[in-house]
Amino acid sequence: IVKMAAQKYPGRNVREFYASPWHFQTSKGPILKSECENLPEKKCIEEESQCTVCKYSKHLNLSSLPEMVFGDNSLTISHESGCSIEFNSLDALRQVGHEVPKDIRVASADDWQSSRSQVKELSDTAPKFDWTFTPGNYMGTIKGNVKVESTKERIDLEKLKRREKIHFYEELVLFEDELADNGTAELNVKIRIMSSGFLVLMRFFLRVDGVIVRINDTRLYYTAETEYILREYCSKEEKVQNIAVSTSQLTDPNILWELLPTKQLKLEKLCFLKS
Repeated sequence: IVKMAAQKYPGRNVREFYASPWHFQTSKGPILKSECENLPEKKCIEEESQCTVCKYSKHLNLSSLPEMVFGDNSLTISHESGCSIEFNSLDALRQVGHEVPKDIRVASADDWQSSRSQVKELSDTAPKFDWTFTPGNYMGTIKGNVKVESTKERIDLEKLKRREKIHFYEELVLFEDELADNGTAELNVKIRIMSSGFLVLMRFFLRVDGVIVRINDTRLYYTAETEYILREYCSKEEKVQNIAVSTSQLTDPNILWELLPTKQLKLEKLCFLKS
């Protein structure tokens, strides 16, 4: 295991870690601005020179973005074969639906829409979208020759509870929104690297006050004893009225995870093949 020094890039902090056959890179930066980062006379015309704000505006057909988008935050796991899997807010937001959720409604939904200071100047024919910012079943962005196959093998969570030295740890917020004081919608990703392998947890946590709680977890686990990554996607959801916890506990996804019923479970193996 070789730990590589943190590097400074303009406006963001990049950390790297190498543990053969893997290379890990995390990037942290500020919240996405609401307007183009370039001066008016230097508009982002060319794809290569576009600022993060214009890049998001071009690739996302959403009438509003979350209040806090960390466009420079990302986690990239690269294999020596040349394949990789990345977690970032742009690709996650691409998976947000373009239909208003019919089963989730708050009394102040209209107030939510009127509160968006960064709403784009769109016509009346602009598509509606999922204002909870649920990123579909986003499980990371795979690049290269990666074979994805279904499996019955599960991640041994009990094994992961054993005490083991952590050589590298990082936690990144990809986006967050308070739903105009009607709850919260947050997507974050964590990674920890041990001598025996590594674990990634990307979690989307949605709480609409008095209505619903939803948690979408994606876990990636690799152990040096295997040549593949296990990936588990699990979506849990329940109406608030059916959850027997205190008001304060409704803000803790770790407590809620143990109580919510599972709505969807997908188990996969990721095999990184040489290109």
